[in-house]
Amino acid sequence: MRILITGSTGLIGTPLSQALHARGAELYCLTRTPLREASPRICYLGWNGLSEPTNLPEGIDLVIHLSGENVAAKRWSKAQRSKIYESRVVGTAALISALAKQETPPLRFISASAIGIYGNRGEEILHEKSTTGKGFLADTANGWEKAALGAQKWGATVTLLRFGVVLSRKGGALKKMLPAFQCGVAGRLGDGQQYMSWISLRDAVSAILFAIDKDMTGAINICTPEPITNQQFTKELASSLNRPAILPIPAFVLKFLLGEMADALLLTSTRVMPQRLLESGFLFSDSSIESVVKSEILA
Repeated sequence: MRILITGSTGLIGTPLSQALHARGAELYCLTRTPLREASPRICYLGWNGLSEPTNLPEGIDLVIHLSGENVAAKRWSKAQRSKIYESRVVGTAALISALAKQETPPLRFISASAIGIYGNRGEEILHEKSTTGKGFLADTANGWEKAALGAQKWGATVTLLRFGVVLSRKGGALKKMLPAFQCGVAGRLGDGQQYMSWISLRDAVSAILFAIDKDMTGAINICTPEPITNQQFTKELASSLNRPAILPIPAFVLKFLLGEMADALLLTSTRVMPQRLLESGFLFSDSSIESVVKSEILA
């Protein structure tokens, strides 16, 4: 299978690319830094992530589009918000436009998305058929998915991977939180009642491979069936690390330090269920924070 993949060097893209390569796939990786040592069946191609790539190979069977600006990289200034939005919506539209011009466009297009599309929903249990929400992240995810669905114009099937918080010591939220927890100076965020829908890195990769193998299309929530509140998460992670977690951070402090990003990423409650994965028979390896600690931190 010939696969075009963006974001191949990111948190999810790295192990996913390794897994696909191990399966015998021929990989074409679009990246901002194409000067990498090539391996058998891996070719690195330059792309700035925004304009139409001009070097796409023909005969691609599957596109996996994972690239996008890190939403937690820095405080959300007007310029940073624009960078986050454009890297997803404009970048995806540009990739779709380039693929549409090929003699034989790929017939499968898989795009990253996020559970942020549901917005702040409190204790409401959400699934793939739930209505979308409001706010910057919801609007961005909506635009992202709409751009990805452009692949349907030439008859391709489209899969939308709505990722929850991906937990790994190698990057993302867990890597940033670990030092505080390991030092015993962590605590709940705000009142701690906001729900967090999460998934371990290895389950996220397995879920993508599962979706590929099962030819799943449409929106798929990539998170565990065990969403937990921030207070529960804090308690379980600290306990698994044998550390106290007694220093809560009030909401007003988070908002003062991080601005709008605090509300959208840390205080929003999104209680999401992976209904389609469960109905299709996907089995999770990590269904508790304790198992994530064992597989991602203590391994």
